[in-house]
Formats: sequence, C-alpha cells, structure tokens
Amino acid sequence: MHLPPIHTISTLDFFVSGDVTIHESAVVAPGAILQAGPQSRIIVEEGACIGMGVILNAYQGDLEIKSGAILGAGVLIIGHGEIGQNACIGSTTTILNTSVEPMTVIPAGSLIGDRTRQTILTAELIEEKDQLSKEMLNGSEPPVTDEFPDPFLEEAEVCVENQPSTAKTETTLVTEGPVVGQVYINQLLFTLFPERRNQNNSKQNQSPKKKE
Repeated sequence: MHLPPIHTISTLDFFVSGDVTIHESAVVAPGAILQAGPQSRIIVEEGACIGMGVILNAYQGDLEIKSGAILGAGVLIIGHGEIGQNACIGSTTTILNTSVEPMTVIPAGSLIGDRTRQTILTAELIEEKDQLSKEMLNGSEPPVTDEFPDPFLEEAEVCVENQPSTAKTETTLVTEGPVVGQVYINQLLFTLFPERRNQNNSKQNQSPKKKE
C-alpha cells in the first residue's frame, strides 16, 4: 500500500493545548500536536516516544499513552482511549476512539476504530438471530423461508411448452359418403330421363372382363 510521504517539520518545538501531562522522561518529536478538548486529558507516561508530526486530539474522555509506547511519525489519534504499555504504532496510522493492548504492533498506514462501515442491526434482525440460535441449540430445524424462483427452471419450462408435442395422435379416417344434394340430383335425372339409366347399365355390361 502506498503511504503518503512525511513532510519535514519547520519548527523544533511541539504544540500543546489543554490539559496535557507529559512525563519528563518521555520523548516528543518536533511538529507533534497534543490537544485536549474540554473535560478531556492527554497523559504521556514515562519512556513513551511520540514521533514527528504526531497529532493527539483528546475529547469526551482521557487519552493515555502508557510507558514505553512508541508512536511513529504522522500517527493520528482522535477521541479517548489508551495506548498500552510498550505498544508500537506504525507511521501514518489513524486510531479513532480505540484502545490498543500492551505489546501490540500495528502496521504502518492502518485504520483502527472506524465504525462507519459497520452494519447496524435492527431489533427485528436481532430477534430473528436469537431465535435461530435457540432453534439450533434445541436441535430443531429453522423455519424455511420463501425461496427465490429459479430463473433457469422457469426458462426450461417455457422451452418445453413451446416445443411441438411428439405424442402420437389418433387419426380418424374419414370415409367419403355420398353428398345429399348430388344423390337427389341423380335421382331426379333418372326420373326425368329413364333412358340414361338404361345406357349406363348397357355400358357396364359391355365393359371387358378381366382375364383370370
């Protein structure tokens, strides 16, 4: 991770504002700013080392730098908390309202105590989580929630519906029957012209028989 460069300090002094207590054996580098807000204190104990350009801004409580703690150059600590004994804070690290345990080493460029990215759980979610935990402890299965429809399954069903049916359909043979109007006309013609019936019969009799 790229870290911003540490600028040189033009003054050999450090700035102190508010209720700030620095032990005589502590070391504060030039350009450091130690500022305590109303009803807040900054306490730097013996043997602590505050690097160049460190900013300590205490508010809503006390900010304590325990003995032997080392703050690298460009460290920013805001709020209240405690830097434990012999803890080492890497350069350009930001700490917000958080305490650091003794003998802890924090890499340079870290961000600690940023709660803006935490998820806020509502009362309903907390109750649901507790209920699920109790059911798991009791050995019962959790309630089944509504499942989301499977888009792939719906697409497959649509494809099956669109395909032509391959099942064999029963076909009924329709035999051509005599047309009612044609039969009536033929009977009328035979009635009016009986000689046509005789001609048709003679033609049928004169047709050659098939050889056996």
